Amino acid sequence: MNKSLQKALLQITPDIYFNTYLYPYTTFNIGGPADYVAVARSTEHIIQMVKLCKKFSIPFKLLGGGSNVLISDEGFRGVIIINKADHWKIQDKIKSSQQAMSSVAPRLTSVGKDFYTTEGLEYKDPQNKRVVVSVAAGARIIPLIKMLFQKGITGLQWFSGIPASVGGAIYMNMHGGEYFFGDFVYSALLFDGENIKKADHDYFNFSYDWSTLHETGELILEADLLLYYGDVAKAKELSVAWARRKSLQPQKSVGCIFQNLSAEQQEKCNIPTSSIGYVIDKVLQLKGTQKGDAQISNNHAAFIENLGQAKASDVYYLFQLIRSKAKEKLGLDLKPEIEFIGHF
Repeated sequence: MNKSLQKALLQITPDIYFNTYLYPYTTFNIGGPADYVAVARSTEHIIQMVKLCKKFSIPFKLLGGGSNVLISDEGFRGVIIINKADHWKIQDKIKSSQQAMSSVAPRLTSVGKDFYTTEGLEYKDPQNKRVVVSVAAGARIIPLIKMLFQKGITGLQWFSGIPASVGGAIYMNMHGGEYFFGDFVYSALLFDGENIKKADHDYFNFSYDWSTLHETGELILEADLLLYYGDVAKAKELSVAWARRKSLQPQKSVGCIFQNLSAEQQEKCNIPTSSIGYVIDKVLQLKGTQKGDAQISNNHAAFIENLGQAKASDVYYLFQLIRSKAKEKLGLDLKPEIEFIGHF
């Protein structure tokens, strides 16, 4: 341990832990120890911690909700910064925007009784009642949606039930129902370790499970979300109905492991749906396959779940098994939907 680094971190915040396991900070409940875990409760904390890591030439990683990462059993040699900066504010000035909404195929389609659709969930937010809400990147999506509802603000209801943070949702361009989270990003405040800049929506080049931040490595400090003054009662009904349809998804997981098929892949393989869950279940017939306490879920084959004491190596084995079988049987190169931290 670097005593000088420890002392400097403690001058920023008392919430510093040494040689601490990371599994409590992930939805998978998996992850070995990090040399340092530092809890940031403001954007200024994040800026100071990152600058400190760079000064000491020590690796660092920023974590939000830990809902889309698999951390190795060996853990992380460096500083894990847990982003708990969660302030938010409704902007006084409502900005008009022609920003287009994307469309993403639902995670599952109506092929087979075990799959769900967005069919019948008809509520649309009023396009003429826009509002900008500034949100810190560490804000968790679920409580944020509830707080916004209390202020008459809608738009994020499709992301109800997802244990992610705003920063992670932007970084991965998280999808919910038929929308991407990037659809609601008006602009964001970014930090590259030295400089802070404001970037507009187009800067991110959002696509399926991707933003330009994957290439630049910039950190999100805050975001301006372009939302609506809508019908909160109807938006709540939609969020509850959508969450009910998704209730088969395992909670002790990191979400879907691989991206859905592209239209070209679906046509090439003559598969009736783009759903990767359908492919793993019905085509590769791997549903229920288990390694240790990790299992390709019996409830939803697109997920690998932790049945109790699963190791990262168990999950990675199943991940590689799915990928190799898809390549062998279908000639497909599946794209992962999660991020790997540490050595694999």
